[in-house]
Amino acid sequence: MFLTWLPSYLQTSKDLSILKTGIYSALPYLISVVLGILLGRVSDRMLEESGVQSGQRRRMVVAMMLSSAVILLTPFVDNIWAILLLIAVSLTGISTAVSLNIALTNDLLRSAQDSGKAMGILIAGGNIFGILAPIVTGYVIAGTGTFDAAFLIAGLLLLTGATVSLTMTRSPIDTELRTG
Repeated sequence: MFLTWLPSYLQTSKDLSILKTGIYSALPYLISVVLGILLGRVSDRMLEESGVQSGQRRRMVVAMMLSSAVILLTPFVDNIWAILLLIAVSLTGISTAVSLNIALTNDLLRSAQDSGKAMGILIAGGNIFGILAPIVTGYVIAGTGTFDAAFLIAGLLLLTGATVSLTMTRSPIDTELRTG
């Protein structure tokens, strides 16, 4: 078995003890932390100064959102290790996309004075959706009796976000038109 490096109590998935579920839950997060940092570093190294000023970071944001959309495949997979891999890829994509989206917002600002306001709006919007997500997910699961629709909604929202990021982040955010 290719998982021989794992302790024997993790190699079988017939019995899910609290220890196993804890480790299974932690693995995708551990993987996403390491890969998210590496991918952020790759993104920074790939960009030149002119690319930063013109919002080219959006391409990496979109790529990460699209990679996160692999969550759409979850309802079609039965193997626990394949599911964990899909979740790890999705978590890596979304965590990297969030951090790169914050950097992209900062890249596109022309006035450092507006950084706090822009980040506040960005984080508040993310937190509002973060608060609504488990509530909506609960209603979707209660209504359908399965997690499949919740994964579908998550994937479709990621694809929508990728489209928005690709099309609406092409020019700097200029504040010269402000009045007052």
